[in-house]
Amino acid sequence: MVDDIATGNLDATTSRKRKPTSMKSGRNSNSDMIIGNDGNKCGTESMIAQKGRKLKQYVLEEKLDIIDYAKIIGNRAAGREFNVAESSIREWRKNEQRLRSMFETTPERSRLDGGGRRPVSEDLEKSLLHYVTARSDNGVALTWHDIKEKANALWKDICDRNPEYNDRGFTANMA
Repeated sequence: MVDDIATGNLDATTSRKRKPTSMKSGRNSNSDMIIGNDGNKCGTESMIAQKGRKLKQYVLEEKLDIIDYAKIIGNRAAGREFNVAESSIREWRKNEQRLRSMFETTPERSRLDGGGRRPVSEDLEKSLLHYVTARSDNGVALTWHDIKEKANALWKDICDRNPEYNDRGFTANMA
Protein backbone atom coordinates (compact mmCIF):
# COMPACT_ATOMS: atom_id res chain seq x y z
CA MET A 1 0.00 0.00 0.00
CA VAL A 2 2.84 2.41 0.83
CA ASP A 3 4.47 1.57 -2.50
CA ASP A 4 1.23 2.34 -4.33
CA ILE A 5 0.99 5.78 -2.72
CA ALA A 6 4.65 6.55 -3.45
CA THR A 7 4.29 5.60 -7.11
CA GLY A 8 1.03 7.51 -7.50
CA ASN A 9 -1.13 4.44 -8.06
CA LEU A 10 -4.13 5.64 -6.03
CA ASP A 11 -6.56 3.23 -7.68
CA ALA A 12 -4.89 0.30 -5.95
CA THR A 13 -5.18 1.91 -2.51
CA THR A 14 -8.86 2.74 -2.81
CA SER A 15 -9.74 -0.78 -3.88
CA ARG A 16 -8.15 -2.18 -0.73
CA LYS A 17 -10.13 0.04 1.65
CA ARG A 18 -12.92 -1.56 3.58
CA LYS A 19 -16.37 -0.68 2.27
CA PRO A 20 -18.98 0.83 4.62
CA THR A 21 -20.99 -1.88 6.32
CA SER A 22 -24.43 -1.85 7.84
CA MET A 23 -24.49 -2.69 11.53
CA LYS A 24 -27.14 -2.87 14.22
CA SER A 25 -26.71 -0.25 16.91
CA GLY A 26 -27.55 -0.64 20.58
CA ARG A 27 -30.33 -2.86 21.85
CA ASN A 28 -32.95 -1.66 19.39
CA SER A 29 -32.86 -3.79 16.27
CA ASN A 30 -35.09 -1.31 14.43
CA SER A 31 -32.28 1.13 13.64
CA ASP A 32 -29.37 0.59 11.29
CA MET A 33 -26.11 2.51 11.43
CA ILE A 34 -23.61 2.82 8.61
CA ILE A 35 -19.99 2.60 9.76
CA GLY A 36 -17.49 4.43 7.58
CA ASN A 37 -14.12 3.31 6.19
CA ASP A 38 -12.23 4.09 9.36
CA GLY A 39 -14.72 2.34 11.64
CA ASN A 40 -15.77 5.58 13.36
CA LYS A 41 -19.33 6.80 13.59
CA CYS A 42 -18.66 10.45 12.85
CA GLY A 43 -18.55 12.98 10.04
CA THR A 44 -20.27 12.47 6.73
CA GLU A 45 -19.53 8.77 6.66
CA SER A 46 -22.06 7.89 9.33
CA MET A 47 -25.74 7.80 8.63
CA ILE A 48 -28.60 6.73 10.83
CA ALA A 49 -31.79 5.32 9.37
CA GLN A 50 -34.74 4.94 11.72
CA LYS A 51 -37.44 2.37 11.10
CA GLY A 52 -40.55 1.58 13.06
CA ARG A 53 -43.34 3.59 14.54
CA LYS A 54 -43.32 7.30 15.15
CA LEU A 55 -44.78 8.59 18.38
CA LYS A 56 -48.22 9.99 17.70
CA GLN A 57 -50.88 11.32 19.99
CA TYR A 58 -54.34 10.08 19.08
CA VAL A 59 -57.50 12.04 19.93
CA LEU A 60 -60.34 10.17 21.59
CA GLU A 61 -62.30 9.76 18.38
CA GLU A 62 -59.37 8.00 16.69
CA LYS A 63 -58.83 5.78 19.72
CA LEU A 64 -62.48 4.75 19.73
CA ASP A 65 -62.40 4.02 15.99
CA ILE A 66 -59.33 1.82 16.49
CA ILE A 67 -61.02 0.05 19.43
CA ASP A 68 -64.10 -0.70 17.30
CA TYR A 69 -61.91 -1.99 14.49
CA ALA A 70 -59.90 -4.11 16.94
CA LYS A 71 -63.10 -5.74 18.24
CA ILE A 72 -63.78 -7.03 14.74
CA ILE A 73 -60.35 -8.08 13.48
CA GLY A 74 -58.23 -8.24 16.65
CA ASN A 75 -55.65 -6.08 18.39
CA ARG A 76 -52.64 -7.17 16.36
CA ALA A 77 -54.30 -6.66 12.97
CA ALA A 78 -55.70 -3.30 14.06
CA GLY A 79 -52.23 -2.30 15.21
CA ARG A 80 -50.80 -3.13 11.80
CA GLU A 81 -53.65 -1.34 10.02
CA PHE A 82 -53.36 1.90 12.02
CA ASN A 83 -49.63 1.66 12.84
CA VAL A 84 -50.30 1.53 16.59
CA ALA A 85 -48.63 -0.73 19.13
CA GLU A 86 -50.75 -3.70 20.11
CA SER A 87 -50.14 -2.91 23.79
CA SER A 88 -51.62 0.56 23.30
CA ILE A 89 -54.76 -0.95 21.82
CA ARG A 90 -55.02 -3.35 24.79
CA GLU A 91 -54.77 -0.41 27.21
CA TRP A 92 -57.39 1.55 25.28
CA ARG A 93 -59.74 -1.44 25.31
CA LYS A 94 -59.30 -1.78 29.09
CA ASN A 95 -60.25 1.88 29.50
CA GLU A 96 -62.95 1.86 26.82
CA GLN A 97 -65.81 2.95 29.10
CA ARG A 98 -63.80 5.86 30.48
CA LEU A 99 -62.76 6.88 26.96
CA ARG A 100 -66.35 6.76 25.68
CA SER A 101 -67.71 8.79 28.62
CA MET A 102 -64.97 11.38 28.18
CA PHE A 103 -65.63 11.52 24.42
CA GLU A 104 -69.22 12.54 25.14
CA THR A 105 -68.09 15.55 27.18
CA THR A 106 -64.79 16.61 25.54
CA PRO A 107 -64.14 14.89 22.18
CA GLU A 108 -61.02 16.92 21.35
CA ARG A 109 -59.02 15.52 24.28
CA SER A 110 -56.60 12.66 23.88
CA ARG A 111 -55.69 11.69 27.46
CA LEU A 112 -57.70 10.48 30.40
CA ASP A 113 -57.93 12.48 33.60
CA GLY A 114 -55.47 11.71 36.35
CA GLY A 115 -52.24 11.78 34.37
CA GLY A 116 -49.33 14.14 34.75
CA ARG A 117 -47.65 15.92 37.61
CA ARG A 118 -49.70 16.75 40.68
CA PRO A 119 -49.49 20.44 41.63
CA VAL A 120 -47.76 21.08 44.93
CA SER A 121 -49.85 24.17 45.54
CA GLU A 122 -52.55 25.92 43.53
CA ASP A 123 -51.16 29.28 44.69
CA LEU A 124 -47.75 28.40 43.29
CA GLU A 125 -49.22 27.25 39.96
CA LYS A 126 -51.34 30.39 39.55
CA SER A 127 -48.57 32.78 40.62
CA LEU A 128 -46.02 31.14 38.33
CA LEU A 129 -48.44 31.17 35.40
CA HIS A 130 -49.14 34.86 36.03
CA TYR A 131 -45.39 35.58 36.14
CA VAL A 132 -44.69 33.75 32.88
CA THR A 133 -47.58 35.35 30.98
CA ALA A 134 -46.73 38.83 32.27
CA ARG A 135 -43.10 38.49 31.18
CA SER A 136 -44.13 37.09 27.79
CA ASP A 137 -46.69 39.85 27.20
CA ASN A 138 -44.06 42.50 27.93
CA GLY A 139 -41.70 40.91 25.42
CA VAL A 140 -39.07 40.15 28.06
CA ALA A 141 -36.87 37.14 27.36
CA LEU A 142 -37.66 34.32 29.74
CA THR A 143 -35.29 31.44 30.47
CA TRP A 144 -35.74 28.19 32.37
CA HIS A 145 -33.39 29.53 35.00
CA ASP A 146 -35.64 32.59 35.53
CA ILE A 147 -38.70 30.37 35.93
CA LYS A 148 -36.87 28.09 38.36
CA GLU A 149 -35.68 31.02 40.50
CA LYS A 150 -39.16 32.58 40.53
CA ALA A 151 -40.77 29.25 41.47
CA ASN A 152 -38.38 28.79 44.39
CA ALA A 153 -38.97 32.39 45.55
CA LEU A 154 -42.75 31.99 45.29
CA TRP A 155 -42.58 28.71 47.23
CA LYS A 156 -40.58 30.40 49.99
CA ASP A 157 -43.25 33.13 50.24
CA ILE A 158 -46.05 30.55 50.31
CA CYS A 159 -44.30 28.58 53.07
CA ASP A 160 -43.82 31.77 55.10
CA ARG A 161 -47.57 32.46 54.89
CA ASN A 162 -48.64 28.81 55.40
CA PRO A 163 -46.29 26.84 57.69
CA GLU A 164 -48.10 23.55 56.93
CA TYR A 165 -46.52 23.57 53.44
CA ASN A 166 -42.98 23.41 54.88
CA ASP A 167 -43.05 19.61 55.09
CA ARG A 168 -43.68 19.16 51.34
CA GLY A 169 -40.03 19.81 50.51
CA PHE A 170 -40.51 21.51 47.14
CA THR A 171 -37.47 22.62 45.14
CA ALA A 172 -37.83 23.65 41.50
CA ASN A 173 -35.39 21.97 39.16
CA MET A 174 -35.16 21.65 35.40
CA ALA A 175 -33.87 18.11 35.12
